[in-house]
Amino acid sequence: MFLYCDELKNGYNSIIELDGNGKDMMMDVGVLRLAAGDSFTFCEEEKEVALMVLEGDALFEGEGKTLEDLRTNPYEDLPFGVLFAKGHEMKVSSKKGCDIYVQKSLNERDYPSCFYPKDSIMLAVTGEGILDDTMHRKVRTMFDYDTAPFSNMVLGDTINKPGRWSGYIPHIHPQPEVYFYRFDKPQGFGAGFEGDNVYKLKNNSLLMISSNAEHPQVTAPGYAMMTVWGIRHNDGDPWVRSTSCYEPEEHKWMREEGAVFSNITK
Repeated sequence: MFLYCDELKNGYNSIIELDGNGKDMMMDVGVLRLAAGDSFTFCEEEKEVALMVLEGDALFEGEGKTLEDLRTNPYEDLPFGVLFAKGHEMKVSSKKGCDIYVQKSLNERDYPSCFYPKDSIMLAVTGEGILDDTMHRKVRTMFDYDTAPFSNMVLGDTINKPGRWSGYIPHIHPQPEVYFYRFDKPQGFGAGFEGDNVYKLKNNSLLMISSNAEHPQVTAPGYAMMTVWGIRHNDGDPWVRSTSCYEPEEHKWMREEGAVFSNITK
């Protein structure tokens, strides 16, 4: 399923809910928009919550700990955020205004709230120099199964330069995933694949990726794209970076040493 989000309003903007249109994703997803001087407090009875700053300044306060920083923009600056269990309270406030990605899922476990400053974000660059650099991307992971095995979720973002592909070569995994998109210019666009379905990506759009569906994506020349990617572990089958992703056999030839690609000269 693919959704275009309406204009974001101040406060919490729900996009999908696990007891409704997000049932197959097993998560709630939304965006918290705070105007200058605003604040918002989260406390869920049954769900853990992950918050990641998309843009702007934010102060997180919970369990006697704080995290305050500014993300000037997603393309030149790293994310920061928090993860906390059900029943835990987290206050978010902003001096100048911000947008925050929100992801929630059921989780019976209790654990201390986790604060993720920019210097804790796991960084990776993939695809550089491969296929004429067309699959070059930056991947920033806030937390995953290796670092937060007590959570039922994974959260990070990916940055693509204009005209580049992501999630390529096509891959699949059994755990459901959501992609939330932003572009460096509001008219930016791209294309996202979910199995055989293709969607025109726009600012603040959301793609729900079902189990074992291929999901590559590409951004148009001239427009950089940020993709927030959130995964919900299957019960008893968590998403693990090194073992959970599979590449279809018909595309694996591209990774072979000495692979020959068409050289179009005329």
